[in-house]
Amino acid sequence: GKVPHCGLHGETLKMPSRQGDEDGLGVVMVFESTPKLPDGTTLPIETPVLLTHLNRWDVDFKVAMGAAVANLRARTKAGLEAAKRWEYHPSGCAQSAWGDRFDAARAALLPALVSKRKRPEGAPTEQGGQVVTFATTSCVFATTSKNALGLCFMGDTVHVKIPEDKSLAPLSRTAYRLMKLKEPNPPDHPLTQTAGEGFIWRWFQYSPGGPPLRASGEFSIPIDAGEVEAILGAAEQGKAVPVFKHSDSDANEPKRESFAMKKDAANALFKAGEYLKAIDAYEDALNMKPPPSAAEAAVAYANAAQAMINLATAEKDHEKRLGCAAEALRRANRAVELDPSYVKAHLRCANACDILGEADAAAAFRQRVAAMQKMDTPMSASSSSSTSASAMGFAH
Repeated sequence: GKVPHCGLHGETLKMPSRQGDEDGLGVVMVFESTPKLPDGTTLPIETPVLLTHLNRWDVDFKVAMGAAVANLRARTKAGLEAAKRWEYHPSGCAQSAWGDRFDAARAALLPALVSKRKRPEGAPTEQGGQVVTFATTSCVFATTSKNALGLCFMGDTVHVKIPEDKSLAPLSRTAYRLMKLKEPNPPDHPLTQTAGEGFIWRWFQYSPGGPPLRASGEFSIPIDAGEVEAILGAAEQGKAVPVFKHSDSDANEPKRESFAMKKDAANALFKAGEYLKAIDAYEDALNMKPPPSAAEAAVAYANAAQAMINLATAEKDHEKRLGCAAEALRRANRAVELDPSYVKAHLRCANACDILGEADAAAAFRQRVAAMQKMDTPMSASSSSSTSASAMGFAH
């Protein structure tokens, strides 16, 4: 079904037709449930709130978003104390410390958490404006526009290290500038956050000396290892730190298109029954740089898992059959890690466990599926107050 969404400030935001379409970050609402598994553990599951949910509850999007933001604010207030919400790298760059999959939502929708972040005792005063990247749902980086080393650490992590780490699901590599704007008549929307009498907070894509501030003395964020080395080398030698100008166009668009083409080719091999070739093709697609979105990667892993299950089902040799099933489980479980709301990934984990003779594990995965499907049953309007807000990257 359709996923209601908006921009960071409540503005209308086009849902991209494909990965790589540049239209910024968007906000959706999710249910959060923690079903108890047979072994006594719980598994947090986030399921997007669909338009059908709002229709069943007879609640419009703005009202539901207001409840979701209120829940996010309450969850934040009940969590880490102010002094422990950010951890600092020696460069002065801060990293969010909640680590509960709502870090990006908090920083984006409650910007005072960024502007009032507590610095370590004795740390020098920060120069410049606030610059933030929403790297993953559980990891936000924040520094200032005149902290060359802080921006360097941010760029090295977001553009170099995270894309190389297959265990992470990137959200956005775009840096944003947080600004306080004069607005005597702020918009009536739950995502409008006031910054004092007559002022509101607004996010703008960051570029050194760029609009709307056009301040002098700002530094750039490196986007590759070469730029990182140039900045660190200049700092070590006491030379002027270089400022790199990056094109507004997405230089990675051809690679993203190649991922879609490779995935389509893998799907064609799968449909033709060429399962081994399909698995190799999915692997090629997943190894593209920059990596695909978490949702797209989850589909590729789950499809490769199904190809392995099909091979296992047709295999007569017992040991080879178990080997195929184990590989299927590994891939399907990776899909679950990348997109916990993807039902097919959980079902393929269960099917692989069936082949492996792991009845309890298969039952646990099917219980998760049942819990997720239950979330899609009719609910009263008051149930909308149980949703949480989550920042989700539609464009990166």
